[in-house]
Amino acid sequence: MAFFLNRRKPKKHVWTHLEEKFSDQTKSSPKYTQTLQGLDLRNANAHKTLEEFSAADNPCMFLHIPGESYEEFREYRLLEVQKDILLVQNISLDTSCEDFLRNYAPIRFSFRFQYYLFFFETTAQGKVDGENCTFALQIPDTVYQERRSHQRYRLLPDYKALLNDMPVADISQKGISFLSPHHLGKQNTLDNAVLVLPPVYCSSEDICYFEGQQITIPQIIIANNMKEKRGYRYGGYFPTEWPEKALKTLNDFLLALRKKAREDAENV
Repeated sequence: MAFFLNRRKPKKHVWTHLEEKFSDQTKSSPKYTQTLQGLDLRNANAHKTLEEFSAADNPCMFLHIPGESYEEFREYRLLEVQKDILLVQNISLDTSCEDFLRNYAPIRFSFRFQYYLFFFETTAQGKVDGENCTFALQIPDTVYQERRSHQRYRLLPDYKALLNDMPVADISQKGISFLSPHHLGKQNTLDNAVLVLPPVYCSSEDICYFEGQQITIPQIIIANNMKEKRGYRYGGYFPTEWPEKALKTLNDFLLALRKKAREDAENV
């Protein structure tokens, strides 16, 4: 969930010049461990996707910063899409990530839009307004849309699942996102983590689609984290096969969520 600092939103076309131009000659290449893959949206299609996203209620993007153990995220708001420029504003709790924009290229961003995750790489051209933490990015030639083989299920705030007593934000058959009040340091795996799944009832609560159970996940590899107002959000994936009983329990839980979602849609 985006946390907006008390900064005014700049008006359109405010950048007629840069307060500071970031020199491409002094930039280093960040060490991203994974290459971008997915459905290629090029040129006009990439531009259209970014324009449509910028008109959304909360056009929040995430800057990916490589770390020793996993990537860290910082939140940016997409303010405007022009012909060659993306105007963005840093709305994270960390203003030091400006150095990353200044010193590295290409830099990677991601955003969620219309139930999909999108990625692109770009170069920060410079600082537009230091007071409001706004920057000019070169518009990317290509935006990558994820190829999703497994649906993600959002749990919070309706379902209170816990992973080692940490709230679970969303889950799929391949990965999980959870919240922690503490930084996990350089720890990049969770072994034999206990996942507590809540019950799922029909709207009238007369029928229980899933009674709630506890399972053990053999291993979670943490892929990224993001600082939030009250802690950290971590994202991870499941690298190994689960025991048959644990996998059936998760599938039963996800099936119950689908039943509840269909019921809610029919009642609208």
